[in-house]
Amino acid sequence: MSEMLKRRTIVEDQLAELENKIVAVCMRCSHSRFVTGRFECTVKRSHCHSKRVRRWLDEIKRLEDSND
Repeated sequence: MSEMLKRRTIVEDQLAELENKIVAVCMRCSHSRFVTGRFECTVKRSHCHSKRVRRWLDEIKRLEDSND
C-alpha cells in the first residue's frame, strides 16, 4: 500500500471518529435536529455551548484541509 493511501485511510478514520463523537454530544442537545442522515445545529458554530464540539469541528476542518 502506498504511503499516500495509508495517510488517507488514517485521516478518514480520524474524521469518522471525530464525527461520531460530535453526534454523540449533539444527539442530546436541544439545538440540533436530524436532517437527511446527519445532525444540523440551529446555532452558529461559534455559539455552540460545547467547547469539545467546537474543538472537534476545528480538528475536522484542519484534517480536511491537510488531506486535500
